[in-house]
Amino acid sequence: MLRDTNKRDTSTSIFGHKVSAPIGFAPIGINKIYHPAGELPVAKVAKELNLPYCLSTAGSQPIEDVGRANGEGPRFFQLYLPHDDELTVSLLTRAHESGFGACILTLDTWQLGWRHDDVANSNYAFYHGLGADLGLSDPVFRKRLAQAGIDPKTMPNEAGAKWIDNVWHGRAHSWEKMPWVMETWRRISGGKPFVLKGIQHVADARKAVEIGCDGIVVSNHAGRQVDGAIASLDALENIVEGEFVL
Repeated sequence: MLRDTNKRDTSTSIFGHKVSAPIGFAPIGINKIYHPAGELPVAKVAKELNLPYCLSTAGSQPIEDVGRANGEGPRFFQLYLPHDDELTVSLLTRAHESGFGACILTLDTWQLGWRHDDVANSNYAFYHGLGADLGLSDPVFRKRLAQAGIDPKTMPNEAGAKWIDNVWHGRAHSWEKMPWVMETWRRISGGKPFVLKGIQHVADARKAVEIGCDGIVVSNHAGRQVDGAIASLDALENIVEGEFVL
């Protein structure tokens, strides 16, 4: 008490962007579940607040439209890594050309967590033709649909199912793949930051530094995906106490 708090400044910087506070908009997928405009108003508000916005690969609007809605705001692209390298390059190229200033690769969702309520209610929007616009607007993925004989206009459920199978495909990646992803993004973007999301262990944090990552996101995916893991704040404390510095 009795300290001069009349002038307060919560601003900070991230990857060279001056933002209003040390918080940001996490990469939430399929925003069309909540509003027909999906990610567009969220990206617009993020710019108005001067807070960083992160678009999920599971977004329900095209990357280009979200970039335009965000205007000059700082924005990052969260990548779910396909096993289709051509599709990965296409997604990263679109993100760079749409003004996304960092790639944040999520590690913990190579397969969806088993959610009893979702199974019971068939709560999988992509399988019902909703929210795959980011994928359906991709030229490489549209080529894959054509190769499979799927017309996204007349077969939206099948198209959505194929997209979710590209995003959460049930086959894990390894550290050996990370240099390729990182180098591909830096080549496309001209050296913009590359981040790993889903780190919870000191050893993995150190490994991220060793391979040259620009940052990490300590996360258990809000307990929704990695539901048996420790809390993110506890993991963060362990990483800090492990004398890990970024």
